[in-house]
Amino acid sequence: MTAIQPKTDASTITVRNPADGRVVGTVPIETSDAVAAKARELRLFQPEWEALGPHGRKRWLLRYQDWVFDNAEHIADVVQSETGKTRVEASAEPALAATLLDYWAGHAERFLADKHPRSFNPLAVTKKLTTTYRPYPVVGVITPWNYPFVMPVLDVVPALAAGAAVLLKPLGRERRAAGARSGDRVRRHRRRRHRQRRFPAIHRVHRDRQEGGGRVRGAADSVQSRARR
Repeated sequence: MTAIQPKTDASTITVRNPADGRVVGTVPIETSDAVAAKARELRLFQPEWEALGPHGRKRWLLRYQDWVFDNAEHIADVVQSETGKTRVEASAEPALAATLLDYWAGHAERFLADKHPRSFNPLAVTKKLTTTYRPYPVVGVITPWNYPFVMPVLDVVPALAAGAAVLLKPLGRERRAAGARSGDRVRRHRRRRHRQRRFPAIHRVHRDRQEGGGRVRGAADSVQSRARR
């Protein structure tokens, strides 16, 4: 497991390799106001991400997949340094993440298509029923420590594919590996309208261990948590 120790100034978390105790990085502890500001920014730009539609978002998810392939060794380095996993186990995480990205990019359009169910009520024979799917604007994802790169992908990617914006909160031990810069490929999404514009689809936040995921739960419209607390 990843060893973490807050610094004395309580503004950062020091991440140590559990195998030898050496420092492998630090992450900031973000204030409640900072978490709320990130959620507001996501909420502001989420309609534009949703408006791309499944086919438009597919392009960006596949670019995310390309980034994972290009940086697989770096991701494995980060996972291994922070969890103490063997190289084989650490290397499996980017490979599995790329597979999940391919799956959701390739299937989201069909999954999100309008459905027209039949009614078995004779009184409704003249009615046309349509089921339409819309995303929650901001989805909070709280992830545990044991698979710090691929575990977030399990929930972040389908939410992005559906058109939601995502506020990711690594809970407890995992810190840098939950992201490992992977969000950069979708965090600043681009499109052309007279000039190139950039806006966020995902933000990652870090809070201290005692606080848990409470601020994310309060800022998001729906929360998916694979952590026990």
